[in-house]
Amino acid sequence: FLLSDKIYQGFKDVNDKRKAQGKSLVTNIISFDEVCVMSANIDNNFALIAVKFISQQINYISNSQGDIIVGSKDEINQVEDIWTFKKDLKSNNPNWIVNNTDYNI
Repeated sequence: FLLSDKIYQGFKDVNDKRKAQGKSLVTNIISFDEVCVMSANIDNNFALIAVKFISQQINYISNSQGDIIVGSKDEINQVEDIWTFKKDLKSNNPNWIVNNTDYNI
Protein backbone atom coordinates (compact mmCIF):
# COMPACT_ATOMS: atom_id res chain seq x y z
CA PHE A 1 0.00 0.00 0.00
CA LEU A 2 1.05 3.58 -0.49
CA LEU A 3 -0.77 4.57 2.71
CA SER A 4 0.43 4.42 6.29
CA ASP A 5 -1.30 1.77 8.40
CA LYS A 6 -3.19 4.49 10.29
CA ILE A 7 -4.49 6.19 7.13
CA TYR A 8 -5.38 2.88 5.48
CA GLN A 9 -7.28 1.71 8.55
CA GLY A 10 -9.15 5.01 8.81
CA PHE A 11 -10.25 4.85 5.16
CA LYS A 12 -11.15 1.16 5.51
CA ASP A 13 -13.20 1.69 8.69
CA VAL A 14 -15.24 4.51 7.16
CA ASN A 15 -15.78 2.55 3.95
CA ASP A 16 -16.76 -0.65 5.81
CA LYS A 17 -19.25 1.28 7.98
CA ARG A 18 -20.80 2.95 4.94
CA LYS A 19 -21.00 -0.39 3.11
CA ALA A 20 -22.67 -2.07 6.12
CA GLN A 21 -25.30 0.69 6.03
CA GLY A 22 -25.92 0.09 2.33
CA LYS A 23 -24.39 3.43 1.39
CA SER A 24 -21.86 4.37 -1.26
CA LEU A 25 -19.69 7.48 -1.63
CA VAL A 26 -19.21 8.94 -5.10
CA THR A 27 -16.44 11.48 -5.73
CA ASN A 28 -15.92 13.01 -9.15
CA ILE A 29 -12.91 15.30 -9.41
CA ILE A 30 -13.63 18.06 -11.90
CA SER A 31 -10.34 19.95 -11.69
CA PHE A 32 -7.28 20.67 -9.61
CA ASP A 33 -7.07 24.45 -9.23
CA GLU A 34 -3.98 24.60 -7.05
CA VAL A 35 -1.29 22.21 -5.88
CA CYS A 36 1.48 23.57 -3.68
CA VAL A 37 4.06 22.33 -1.22
CA MET A 38 3.19 23.67 2.23
CA SER A 39 6.24 22.33 4.05
CA ALA A 40 9.13 19.92 3.67
CA ASN A 41 11.45 18.66 6.37
CA ILE A 42 13.50 15.75 7.61
CA ASP A 43 12.80 14.15 10.98
CA ASN A 44 14.82 11.14 12.23
CA ASN A 45 15.76 9.97 8.71
CA PHE A 46 12.24 10.42 7.38
CA ALA A 47 11.46 13.02 4.72
CA LEU A 48 8.04 14.64 5.14
CA ILE A 49 6.32 16.80 2.53
CA ALA A 50 2.91 18.42 3.10
CA VAL A 51 1.07 19.24 -0.13
CA LYS A 52 -2.11 21.31 -0.42
CA PHE A 53 -4.56 20.38 -3.18
CA ILE A 54 -7.46 22.70 -3.99
CA SER A 55 -9.91 20.98 -6.29
CA GLN A 56 -13.44 21.19 -7.62
CA GLN A 57 -15.40 18.02 -6.87
CA ILE A 58 -18.86 16.53 -6.98
CA ASN A 59 -19.43 14.44 -3.84
CA TYR A 60 -22.51 12.55 -2.79
CA ILE A 61 -23.64 9.50 -0.86
CA SER A 62 -26.26 7.17 -2.25
CA ASN A 63 -28.17 4.28 -0.70
CA SER A 64 -28.34 0.73 -2.05
CA GLN A 65 -31.25 1.72 -4.33
CA GLY A 66 -29.12 4.46 -5.91
CA ASP A 67 -31.03 7.33 -4.30
CA ILE A 68 -28.86 10.27 -3.28
CA ILE A 69 -29.15 10.81 0.47
CA VAL A 70 -26.36 13.36 1.02
CA GLY A 71 -24.99 15.85 -1.51
CA SER A 72 -25.94 16.30 -5.15
CA LYS A 73 -24.85 15.14 -8.59
CA ASP A 74 -25.14 18.75 -9.73
CA GLU A 75 -23.33 20.62 -6.95
CA ILE A 76 -19.63 21.33 -7.41
CA ASN A 77 -17.74 21.82 -4.16
CA GLN A 78 -14.36 23.40 -3.66
CA VAL A 79 -12.30 20.99 -1.56
CA GLU A 80 -9.01 21.77 0.14
CA ASP A 81 -6.94 18.72 1.04
CA ILE A 82 -3.57 18.70 2.76
CA TRP A 83 -1.78 15.40 2.40
CA THR A 84 1.51 14.65 4.11
CA PHE A 85 3.81 12.22 2.32
CA LYS A 86 6.59 10.36 4.15
CA LYS A 87 9.66 8.48 2.95
CA ASP A 88 12.26 6.53 4.88
CA LEU A 89 15.57 7.95 3.67
CA LYS A 90 17.42 4.77 4.68
CA SER A 91 15.17 2.56 2.55
CA ASN A 92 15.85 1.55 -1.05
CA ASN A 93 12.12 1.67 -1.67
CA PRO A 94 11.47 4.71 -3.92
CA ASN A 95 7.84 5.05 -2.83
CA TRP A 96 6.44 7.75 -0.61
CA ILE A 97 3.45 6.89 1.59
CA VAL A 98 0.52 9.07 2.57
CA ASN A 99 1.10 9.64 6.27
CA ASN A 100 -1.61 12.17 7.10
CA THR A 101 -4.65 13.78 5.48
CA ASP A 102 -6.80 16.78 6.30
CA TYR A 103 -9.54 18.43 4.27
CA ASN A 104 -12.08 21.23 4.15
CA ILE A 105 -15.17 21.42 1.95
